[in-house]
Amino acid sequence: MTPSSSPIRFGIIGTGAITTFMRPAFQSPGGPRAVAVADLNEATAQAEARELGAAKVFTDYRKLLKDPEVDAVYIATPFFIAR
Repeated sequence: MTPSSSPIRFGIIGTGAITTFMRPAFQSPGGPRAVAVADLNEATAQAEARELGAAKVFTDYRKLLKDPEVDAVYIATPFFIAR
């Protein structure tokens, strides 16, 4: 695949608040496309997939990682700092 041939197809892991801010990047004309969403909560994964126009929803991120239609992954899970 060359950079101009087709957009990068992203899988998104996590449907937290940060995905709201990232949606424009996945919805811009000619930009990367969200093709799959994974979250432990299937209802929120379905809702985010609808917002992004992603066709696939997973409750197990490992299945998303194995999907041959996913070129890259955006991890939108919360991070915690151990103290």
